[in-house]
Amino acid sequence: MINKKVMTTMVVTAATLGSSVLGAKADDAVTPTSINTKATSQTTKQEATTISEGQKQANQAKTDQTKAGEKVSDAQKEQINTQKSQNQAKSEQEKAQENVDQKQESVDQAQQNKDQATPENIVKAQTKENQTQNDVDTAKADKTKADAAVSQQQSLADQAQKGVENAQGKVNTKAQAQREAQQQVTNKQQQVDAETQKLNDLTPEKINQAKDEVTKDIANNQTDITKTESDLKQANSAVTSSETRVANANEKATQTGNALKQAQENENTSSTANLAAKTAKESSTKTVQNWQNKLEAQPKYNIDVAAWKKVVNDQESLASLSGEEKPAAQKAYDAEYKAFTEKVWLDNGYVPTAKDTQTKISSFSNLTQDQRDELMNFVLDVINQASTMWNGNTDNNLKSTREDMKITQDVADAYSTANRNIYDGGYHLTEKIQAVENEYQFDMLGENWGGTYLVNALNSGKLTIGLMKQALYQDVMGMMFIDGDSSFGHMKNWTTNMPAGYVGLGFDKYGNTHYIIHTAFNKNDTHSDTTPIKHFEQSSDVKASLATAQTDLAQKTTLATAAQADFDKAHATTVSAKAANDTAQTELTNAQNDLKAKKSVVSSLNTKLNATQKQLATNQVKLAGLNQSLADLATARAQQTKVVEAAKDEVTKANAILTDAKKATESAKQALKVAEQQATSMQSLLDTAKQAVLVKQQMVTTKQNALNKAKAEVAQLVNADANLAKAKADLQQAKNELADKTVAYEKAVVANDQAKAKIQSAKQDKLVADQNYNRAMQLLNTLKAKQEIAKQGTASKTDPSIKDKAKNVAALKKYAESLQQSAKAALQRAQKSGDKQDQLLANKLVKAAQTATDRYQTALANLKIAEVENAVDKKKATSEKNVAMLDAKTGVVMPAPMPSKNSSHVEIPYTSQQRLPQTDEAQSERGGILVGIATLMAMFGFLGAKKRKQAE
Repeated sequence: MINKKVMTTMVVTAATLGSSVLGAKADDAVTPTSINTKATSQTTKQEATTISEGQKQANQAKTDQTKAGEKVSDAQKEQINTQKSQNQAKSEQEKAQENVDQKQESVDQAQQNKDQATPENIVKAQTKENQTQNDVDTAKADKTKADAAVSQQQSLADQAQKGVENAQGKVNTKAQAQREAQQQVTNKQQQVDAETQKLNDLTPEKINQAKDEVTKDIANNQTDITKTESDLKQANSAVTSSETRVANANEKATQTGNALKQAQENENTSSTANLAAKTAKESSTKTVQNWQNKLEAQPKYNIDVAAWKKVVNDQESLASLSGEEKPAAQKAYDAEYKAFTEKVWLDNGYVPTAKDTQTKISSFSNLTQDQRDELMNFVLDVINQASTMWNGNTDNNLKSTREDMKITQDVADAYSTANRNIYDGGYHLTEKIQAVENEYQFDMLGENWGGTYLVNALNSGKLTIGLMKQALYQDVMGMMFIDGDSSFGHMKNWTTNMPAGYVGLGFDKYGNTHYIIHTAFNKNDTHSDTTPIKHFEQSSDVKASLATAQTDLAQKTTLATAAQADFDKAHATTVSAKAANDTAQTELTNAQNDLKAKKSVVSSLNTKLNATQKQLATNQVKLAGLNQSLADLATARAQQTKVVEAAKDEVTKANAILTDAKKATESAKQALKVAEQQATSMQSLLDTAKQAVLVKQQMVTTKQNALNKAKAEVAQLVNADANLAKAKADLQQAKNELADKTVAYEKAVVANDQAKAKIQSAKQDKLVADQNYNRAMQLLNTLKAKQEIAKQGTASKTDPSIKDKAKNVAALKKYAESLQQSAKAALQRAQKSGDKQDQLLANKLVKAAQTATDRYQTALANLKIAEVENAVDKKKATSEKNVAMLDAKTGVVMPAPMPSKNSSHVEIPYTSQQRLPQTDEAQSERGGILVGIATLMAMFGFLGAKKRKQAE
């Protein structure tokens, strides 16, 4: 006996409506005006009577609407070009008119010249021309004479200036000779004064006075020598004592220096080890920080697990309550569920990495294998995180293989082929799911189907791996934590129904997600590729790496602490050794300085002794000389008198030379003055000659201008006929060009006016297309409403089951919400356009939405009554009574939806504009999205297919 199950589930999760991260707001995602269809044809068509016909007409109206919009755009582009052409033509026309005006002035002047061209006037003009030619010749001759005079006077001025320069050179030479003669006189006089002083000093009195002074100096020298010799003996004794002190201090300094060197070597070794340990610790710290940062960037769920489990368990407990107990319990549970799901939304979000946001995706079908594997790893990461939270361990965590990816994408492709879109209210392709089960014979198989708005991002060229990961994150979050309307069936599929199972990921052409979940592959299966998909880094990998890095950091920290202690000890030893060495070095320095000072005293005394001895010898020689001078005084005075007279003769000769030099200098200055006066005179005459040339040149210019004018007058009179003819021809050509430019301008104006009219026509066509589309959508919505009403009426007549009533309520609710969205969009358009047709359409949609809402509320009330009446029967019912057989072996289980979840629909006002942390959307926008999520999730139940036990 083999007990097998095939389970399929369908859910519209929060991820499917997380509009901002997927490229569309909630309003944009649901209003008919945002759907990417085309404009309606303007041709009047017979009104549709079925939804199929209404949908075709709406599609055609959208096509026509788009084409009309394109025509408006094309017409506007064309008018921009015609306006440019008109402006250019106008500019060229104005330039042509200016040319005509100029040519007309030329014709008028030529006609005046023609009128004056008589033989008498021509002769007069020619005579005037001849006279002015003579005047020009005379003026040119005068100019030539003036130029010659300037040339001659320039030569004389140059010669005079050269004479000035020569005279100045002579003045400079004579002045220098005078200064040299003056210096010679000064030098000779100083020599006379010196020799005279020597003569005056040769007397007995001064010689004896000098002898007394020298004798006294000799006695002082002898006394100083005796004292210095005594001081020198004491100083040498002090040097010997100081040398002993230096030797002792040097030995101590050597000992402490060696000790310091050893301590420093030990400290250096310890410092190197300490630095290495610190570097290793810092590197390990950075590694830990990097892994921590990486972990922060990983997708994760912040969930109150106890509250999660309580929400799930409390929902299951509702089934066992009696009819009287259930309403109050249901109300309490609704509040509990609402609070839990709202906290899930507020506390969770995923921000993709910069790399992922820059990785563009051009098609869902063109994803590379690595990209598919990366997205599957992402899904496994968030699914298994939630599963671990629920189970408290990783035993039930899922995995994925190449075959899982192939199976799931094949299923997704089948949805694309069947045009089965989750947003069109489509159901699972149970036949495809059954085919997979038949092929692989899994013990258990299920599908989770999620809707996204990724196709909007794809169509706008903004789809990235980052956006896809955001959608998948919210997709799984909705199935895991916001799955109350499906009795958390999707969550249980992920976490408990298929322990240690497998899952694959696929995308259909609408961007919706498909997850095929199953138990282990059949042991007899040899064709399946069960190779694990390529592994991309997940949160568990990052956590493991972080733990390893943290362990390494702890070890590195211990080593660094020990190394620091060793270094501190070695450093303390070095400090102590350095202090001892510093003391020894200070003593050595002091001893050396003391020795140096004492040796300096010895050296000073030796120097003093030598100097005093030399001074004594000099004074003794000087005393002997004075004695000799006193004996030879008469002869010495006679000789010195001759020397003084000879010096005076030299002064007389020098003064004579100085007198001659002064005369020569004065004579040269007089010659320079005469040369400067001559040069000034010549320059004045040159300036006068140049001024005369300017006057003559002005006269030549005046006469030449008069001659040119006379020649022009003659030419105008002689060629008057030809000039007039040419001017008229030029004028006619300018007029022709003006006519051409005027025609071109008028054509450009016509073309531009036509282009403007074309824009207006296109806009009118666009308006008609917009109205046709809106009417088509209104008709389609009306037909759908009729169908839903008919279904409700038929269901009432046949006494439908609670399940069928719930489905009807859900359908009516979906339709009412659709009309609400359409009415809201229509009102916004009417307010913007102010068009009466738009306002009428909006009013009709508002009325239709109100009617649909009333019908939904009525059906909802009937459903609540039926639920209470059948509470006892539902307790007794078994799951088998809700089975509808798909074939002889397979049935579909349809659990009843939770009625209280559908009991109300509250529109959240668009007022608050706070920003949300995960999406940076306006709070009001997010509020609308959450309402849409709650209502849409209430519309889809948990669909399960169960295989009955069969005997083999």
